Amino acid sequence: MKQVKCPHCHKWSSDPDVCDQCGAPISREKREEVRRGGNKKVGAPEPPGKLQQFFIYAQQSKNPFVKIAYYLVMSIWGVYVGMVVILMYIAAAASG
Repeated sequence: MKQVKCPHCHKWSSDPDVCDQCGAPISREKREEVRRGGNKKVGAPEPPGKLQQFFIYAQQSKNPFVKIAYYLVMSIWGVYVGMVVILMYIAAAASG
């Protein structure tokens, strides 16, 4: 198994990306990720956008016209997604 010497604690590590002893990044990719701030903590979820809020409102609306419009739009979207899935399946099957 390949071992790499850690530049921080100067001990040998069996993991070429992160040091087994001190946890410091060894590989260039890991160092760049840490430098860019790629190890951010998970924060609170973002609030829903205006379109998503409208769809939630339309789904729960007591107005029958708004509800019919919601189900009509969702039906059209479902048919569209179904056609795209079928076309992607045909393309994948044709390529082997």
